[in-house]
Amino acid sequence: MAVLENTMNASNYLEVADQDFVNVFGNQIESLQEMLGIQRATRMNIGDTIKTYKSSVTLADGKVAAGDVIPLSTTKREPDQTYTLEYNKYRKLVPAEEIQKRGFAVAVADTDDLMTRQMQENIRNDLFTQVKSTKKTADAFGVQDGFAKAWGNVNTAFAGEGSGTIVFVNPLDVSDYLSKQNISVQTAFGLTYLTNFMNTTTTIVTSQIPKGTMYATAPENLNLSYANVSGGEIGKAGFGFTTDTTGIIGITREVEKDRMSVSTYAMYAIKLFAERTDGVFKFNIKEAPKEATPAA
Repeated sequence: MAVLENTMNASNYLEVADQDFVNVFGNQIESLQEMLGIQRATRMNIGDTIKTYKSSVTLADGKVAAGDVIPLSTTKREPDQTYTLEYNKYRKLVPAEEIQKRGFAVAVADTDDLMTRQMQENIRNDLFTQVKSTKKTADAFGVQDGFAKAWGNVNTAFAGEGSGTIVFVNPLDVSDYLSKQNISVQTAFGLTYLTNFMNTTTTIVTSQIPKGTMYATAPENLNLSYANVSGGEIGKAGFGFTTDTTGIIGITREVEKDRMSVSTYAMYAIKLFAERTDGVFKFNIKEAPKEATPAA
């Protein structure tokens, strides 16, 4: 009997799975940008240097005699941390035994999901590592005081830029507040977040932030840079990447007969970072001092 026209086979399925993989990943990157308030991603080349900056102000003596020359104060914007944009390359392998046991489509799709989650975690952790390296620290007496100081410090540092405030906090530090209020919790890129919580634009709730600390910056301070994995010289190399319209990630697969397995290869170059390191603030949450009991 003749095979029906357009019958799906393994090759057809992998093509669909590849396109689904890159579309889902691209959509998740867009959700991440929307959550963090990043207006657009910056396209760069592999090997390009990403620089972060810090500012300093030196005030001259303000006590000036009448009619005397007022001395100049100086401001500096100096490079701080530097990063090189590099490809991250990943490979996974689904053996014939797993395909036979679970079915071809399920075995491939489930391991795709696991791979995607791990790549997301790596991108997130890069940002958290940088945020937690800030040297701008202060104490806050309770969570509410921490949010107030976060708002104040960020709006002072980014005055005139129409800045909002993004706060990173541990779930255990805000769980009491969430249990007592009707607050909508959302998720994007594997992160839980709140909007308009305690006068902040976005509050990201994550166990990557140690309990008893919180960090804050402005949406305008966060950037996402990436390199295109499609077209150009990469396109000439014959990797056969499937990508979305941005080229932010590429995926390709092959059957490895010597291992009786299907291998998946994924590659991207993405850096999520805060541009002004002096615009990131850490607050140590302490117990509020107890009020003295009035004498009888």
